[in-house]
Amino acid sequence: MAASHPASPPVGTLAKRFVIHDSHATETDGALTAVEPEQTQWLRRIDQLLEVLPAGVVIIDGQGVVQQYNHAAATMLGQPLQKQQWTRIIERAFAPKSGNSTDVALNTGRLVHISTKPLYDEPGQLVLLNDVTETRQLQMKVSHLQRLSAMGEMTARLAHQIRTPLSSAVLYLSPLLKADTTAELRQQFAHKLQRSLTHMTGLIQDMLAFSRGDMKEAKPVSVADLCDTLVQQFRPQPCEFIVNNHADKGMLYGHHDALSSAIQNLLDNAKLACEGRQGTIRLTVKTIIKQDKPWVEIQVADNGMGIACEHQSQLFTPFFTTRSSGTGLGLAVVHSIITAHRGVILFDSQLDKGSTFILQLPHYATT
Repeated sequence: MAASHPASPPVGTLAKRFVIHDSHATETDGALTAVEPEQTQWLRRIDQLLEVLPAGVVIIDGQGVVQQYNHAAATMLGQPLQKQQWTRIIERAFAPKSGNSTDVALNTGRLVHISTKPLYDEPGQLVLLNDVTETRQLQMKVSHLQRLSAMGEMTARLAHQIRTPLSSAVLYLSPLLKADTTAELRQQFAHKLQRSLTHMTGLIQDMLAFSRGDMKEAKPVSVADLCDTLVQQFRPQPCEFIVNNHADKGMLYGHHDALSSAIQNLLDNAKLACEGRQGTIRLTVKTIIKQDKPWVEIQVADNGMGIACEHQSQLFTPFFTTRSSGTGLGLAVVHSIITAHRGVILFDSQLDKGSTFILQLPHYATT
């Protein structure tokens, strides 16, 4: 190694770990012998490059003892390193908690990415340490800016969505303030005003439900009770509505009203998809095994118009809608609610054949 670290091994030894041994080269007491001058110069150059490399390089033998290292490794981990047990260095240099399996925090506060490779010709490992502190900080800043951008876009879209019913409300209010407006017209404008305000209220409620996931106070929820609520609330006409509950004794953990609202949203979408055709909507509930544990699966299927391929990737994006009267928050709210309940939402759709939305939620064990 370079002269700045007296305890380091001689020039060429660390470099030699990175190349295949020459058939005429041997190593005695750490010094290279019987090596041609050209190769010695080449190994010296490689060793110098390793010494100025910004990544830390550490060679550990089969007993877990540090045999070689470069300047960057010494800067990151501190001295002493030579002939030290790697486990002792970990205890000394690394913080108790790490970011994940490969990004580790040092006691200095720096973050390093660790990768290891077995040595080519003997027991031991080569450890590569990359300081990723600035990279991770930059990634966090980019992520923060992306969230701010998303919030700004969402706010702009919400303002646009509210502007139309608000303008209509102001328009309908003006005739109500005029003394010469007849009672019949007054009633018509009052109804239109009510519809505009109701639309705005629904939009804001959807926005709030989307932002918080609508969990509120979680508690055990009976699948049978949930199905009963949906059957009572849903008005399928003119569609045929078929319910198959194969998980009558199933239990979920969450918020009953939020879950019923999410499924009701899917049922309403299915009904809209069946407009102009003889529609059939199926609500199927069953228990499945997922990740070796019981889950409750809820399917809402229809034989409606289906969803175009180019729209499917945007289904759960807030404010995305293909309907002029839609807010574009319905499926985003459903996704938010199911995610808050530690569940997943899947779908399959074919144009002119129909769609199936699948909710999978962890089964709640009562005992």
